[in-house]
Formats: sequence, structure tokens, C-alpha cells
Amino acid sequence: MHFASWAGLWFGLTLPTILLLYILKRRYTDTPVSSHLLWNRVLRESEANRPWQRLRNNLLLLLQLAAAALLVLAAMQPFIYARGAAKGHVVIVIDRSASMTASASSLPTGNSSEAGSGGGAPGSTEDDAVSRLKEAKRMVLTDWGSPGRSRITLISMGAEPQILLTEEKSSSKIKAAIEGITPSFGKIGYKETMSLAAALTAKEDDGEIVVYTDGQWPESADGLPFHVPVRVKQPGAGIIDNLSVLQFGVRTGTTSSGEEATLSAIAAIKNEATAARSFSLTVYAGKTPVDSREYKLGPGEQAGYSFEGLPAADYYKLQMDSGDGYPLDDSLYAFPGETRSKRALLVTEGNLFLEKALQLAGTEVTKAAPSDTPPSVKGDLDFIVLDGFQPADGGDAWNTLLASKPVWSIASDATGTPTAISDDDAEITTHPVTDHIGFAETHITAVRSTETPTWGKALVSVGGVPLIIGGTENGQRRLLFTFNLHESDLPLRPEFPVLVQNAADWLGASSAKALGRETAGAKLEIGVSAKTSAARWVTVENKGDAGTAAPSEVAAETVNGGVASTQTVPPIPGLYRFEETETDGTVRSSFLEVIADPAESALANRTGLSVGSTTADGEGLSEGGAGSDNGNGSSGVSATVSPDGTGQPGSSAASSDSMGVDRSRLPLIQWFALVAILIIFVEWGVYRRGNSL
Repeated sequence: MHFASWAGLWFGLTLPTILLLYILKRRYTDTPVSSHLLWNRVLRESEANRPWQRLRNNLLLLLQLAAAALLVLAAMQPFIYARGAAKGHVVIVIDRSASMTASASSLPTGNSSEAGSGGGAPGSTEDDAVSRLKEAKRMVLTDWGSPGRSRITLISMGAEPQILLTEEKSSSKIKAAIEGITPSFGKIGYKETMSLAAALTAKEDDGEIVVYTDGQWPESADGLPFHVPVRVKQPGAGIIDNLSVLQFGVRTGTTSSGEEATLSAIAAIKNEATAARSFSLTVYAGKTPVDSREYKLGPGEQAGYSFEGLPAADYYKLQMDSGDGYPLDDSLYAFPGETRSKRALLVTEGNLFLEKALQLAGTEVTKAAPSDTPPSVKGDLDFIVLDGFQPADGGDAWNTLLASKPVWSIASDATGTPTAISDDDAEITTHPVTDHIGFAETHITAVRSTETPTWGKALVSVGGVPLIIGGTENGQRRLLFTFNLHESDLPLRPEFPVLVQNAADWLGASSAKALGRETAGAKLEIGVSAKTSAARWVTVENKGDAGTAAPSEVAAETVNGGVASTQTVPPIPGLYRFEETETDGTVRSSFLEVIADPAESALANRTGLSVGSTTADGEGLSEGGAGSDNGNGSSGVSATVSPDGTGQPGSSAASSDSMGVDRSRLPLIQWFALVAILIIFVEWGVYRRGNSL
């Protein structure tokens, strides 16, 4: 038996107090007197009794001491460790990532740990259409639908962890919260969720964390200090036999006479199944099927397929029918590219490297000197490049033109004197302009000191000094280089043409009819026109089931009364149209394909799941593994699930269902208090009747 509060031992002073009361109890003795007339009550009270006496067998005393001792033990909160006993506080974490929508029907027979605890065995007729998430919800209801003495905290994994219940004991509320969980198709904050669970149990003496997940985590949750045991339960933990569409695109060719040819499409398919699989590919022009073919791929094989002579359409769709358990990666959309090259106005005193790089990027360049008035350009400009030109010096004509177009400024908006930079490694933010850019061994003589403008953020910086800044101002994209290309060796680096290509594609994207492809729930920069008064997302097609279908339309996000240039991508995979309504009633629309996080599609490349590896004081785990006591009342926990999903012990942890020492504190305080109360009733009866029962 153990005690949770040694402070209750102070109540043990009641035991000697009871003994002292019996020792000091007045005891009268027989005293012969000559006459009762001489009786003196006061004298008898003071002289005919003894304040101290020897303790004798007294049932009343023994009962009082027993009751007091039991109450003292109850105040010390006694408990015993019991294997499988319910915890006082249970934090339940439910993984609702895209991979949890995979169907358990395609799991290999007998290769699923935990699935049977939630209902029928995987592979049975009952489970044929059950996704991992549905199975996980069923398992949670089976395990915790009636929580007993446990207090349930429920956390769902999403882009950010969400606490659905806090220390709840109501079965109806637990059931309602679990049934309301829906899949999240974007990037999942695995480590953030487990960090929150660890924080909620940091001061718990009687708690545990139970994670319901398929174990397919693209990011690691190692290094988190857990103070309570962690258990991982895997619904449908086997490997999914999956075929996926890796790429799909369309292109327009031209004939020898320069005339436009019909479109062709190219697709790449990969079979991650353990056996050869047959499948069909259907190409849609809009919503009309135009070509369908049957193919077969061996295990682990990848192949490309082409489709010629496609009719003109606003968008194209490739649909694969393979019957696998993960349909989210069975289709992709493609959009016809621009048939003309982008047009740019280059304002410079002379920069041959920049001019040639723009031309290599497929951009028609019109040059102008800073002293010139804005030249007339045949056709519409896609963006303007200012090489060392200050917009404020150009006059009203330049200012009007620059306000209406995306602008790339090179050491022009920056103010101050040139400042040499250190040789520190560049800090690069993920952005379309910085794709495939490393700035390795790039030397810049000086950077013109500047604060990051309110419209942008630093895309590349060194030692806190911004080198490249990107953003949107009044609906137009802006790109700023805070250094002069002539004062660096960047134009001589192999990545310079790539950087210029990225910049041209990003700046000229506002004229395209499609916004491309983006992960659900991500942030997307859109070149919103300054004339736009309202905008909305319109659902063209979505991949959600009946429980996760996207609404037909959703208003676009606004800021300061206008349409925001940074929008949150719709949360359900599918095809959407971003419609902008201008002040004159003109409606512009751009297509966007929303996909589930591609990292969730690697269903065959699962690695061992490791959750936490350090104790509360930063020390490594003791040899006992997960849940071993580190001597200060806390436990370091390492939960590991083997890659095959069978829940076999890993190198540093127990099985997936026990995850260390699967035991809990079973409190005894109520039993000690109950026995003490019974003894008090017996003592009362003895007091009424004397020393015998």
C-alpha cells in the first residue's frame, strides 16, 4: 500500500490525545468519613480523586483509537497499484488525418492490432466500408463511453490541436463529441497535439494519455517529456494496398506552321500494393469523359501514360478506378497553360544578366530607362521590373502604372547606406519564389538597410537582415531585393535563372485562369484586383463523402473592408472556383485544385511510431522502459509502435496496447473512511450500554 499525502500523518496526534484524556480522566475512590454531616463536596472533589491513573482494558478506548487511526490513514490518501485499473484523468487523442480515411477493407488478414477491440475483425463483412477514423471512434466509445470514475479530456488532431472535452464524465457528452469528429485533410500538427496532451497531464499523479491513430505520422513526436503513461491504440493498423496518381498535366503543342494543336495529357501512376493491380484511367474534359483505358501495374512499379487529342476545356480531370482503400489520391485536375509568354517591362540603366534570365524564363521583355516616360507596350503587361529605379522619382505617370501592376524592385525601394553582411547561412522561408533556391556560397557585398514593409515578409534573410521580401500591396504582388545585383555574385550562380523563373511565374500568376494546386487548409496568396469589391469560393467538385462535403459556396476572407489577398484554402479536397466581382459588375474566376496532404498518401512507407523519449527532468529512460519511475514522482514515457502495425514490442517500449507499465493507482480512502464510520457507530453503542456489547 502507498500513500499520496504524507501531510495527513499530522492527524496522528489525535491518538496520543485520546490516550491522554483517559489517563487524566477523574477517578473517584471510596473514603470512610465519621459522619455524613461532615461531608464536604468541595473537599471531596479536590482530594478524593486521582488525576492520573493506569490504563485498564477498556473497549470504548480501543474503539476510539481504531476510529482515529483509520481517519488518519484516510487523510494520507492511501492507494494501491492495480493492473488495468481506471485512471483518474484520461487524455484521449484521436488522429483525424487524411490517412485515417483509408478503408480497413484492404488490410491484410490478421495484421491489425487493436481493431478487434472496437467491433468485428478487419476483413469481415461488417467492416468492409469502415474507415480507420470510424473504427477509432467506435473503439473510443467502446473503451470510454462509460468512463466510470475517470475524467475524460478529448483532443482531436488537426492543423492545430482542438480540445473537445475537458475532464468530462458525462457519457452523453462524450458520445456526442466523438461522433462529431470529422477528417482533417491538410497538414496535421502531430507534435503540437502531443505536446498539448503532455502539458495537460504534467501535474497528474493518476492519469494517462491514450492515442488512437494509424501510426502514420510524417513528423516525429520524439523528445516530448511525458509524466504519465502513453498508450497507442491502432484502428486498422495494417498496410493499405494503395495505387496513387502522382502527376497529371496538360499541354498545348503547335504545328510546324505555328498553328495551335490539340491538347495532350500526361499522367504518372504508382502501385504501392504488395501485388499486381489492374485499374482504369478516365480523362474528363470538364465534366465530360473523353477517354478511358485499362492498365495493370506490378507491385512497387511506377509508369507514365499519355492521352492525345483532348478537346478544349477550362479544366481536365484524371480519375483512376482501382478499388483501393484510399480514394483521396485517385484523381487529379489539370488546367491548360497560357498559350502566350508573359510580358514584362524592365526599367534599368543596363543589366544584361537580368534581361537574359527573364528571356530564358519565357518572358517578353520591353526595356525602358529610368529617365523615360512609361513606354507603350503592345498587349497587356504582366509585371514590371525596376532595377535601381525609385518609383517616387518617376512622376505621376509612373506611379499610376506601378500601382496597377505586380512590381519587382531591385535595390530601389530600400533606403539607407549600403551595409556589408556576414557569412551566416541564409534563412529561407517557404515560398514560390524560393523554390529550389539555397543561396549557398552566394556573396553579397552590401545590403541597403531597410525595415520589412507592412505589405510583405522576409523570404530570404541573413543574420536578421532581409535580402528578399515578398507580399501583396493593394491587390498587386510585390517583390523586393534589398541588394543590387551588380554588388553580388548571384547572377553568376547556377540558381539565378531558377530564381528569375520563380519570380516571373509568381508575379505573372495574376493573369492566369488557374491558381494551381494547394493542400487543404493552407494559406494561398491571390493577386486580387484593386477593383474587386467581393469574392467567393464556389465548389465545382469535391472529394468529401456525405459527412464532409463542402458547401456550394463560401464568402472569401476580408481585411479592412476589402477582399484579402491571402486566403485560406477550402478544407475539403476537390475543385473550386475563386470568383471576384469588380465594382463595375465584371466577374473574374480562377480554378484551384485542393488536395489532401500528399505526405498522408505514403501508406506503404510506414515507420515505427515513437512518441516521447525523455523524462520530466530531461534524463533518458531507465531500463524499465515506458512508464518507469525516475525517483521524483514522474515518469518518462516512450511509446513505440512497430512499422508493421502489429503492436509488437519495439526496442525501447512495450506493446502498443500497454505502452509501459499498464497499472493505475486504486484509491483506498473511501474504504478506510467507511470502516472508521462503522467503528464510530459501534463506539456510540458501547458508550450507551457500557463496556460490553
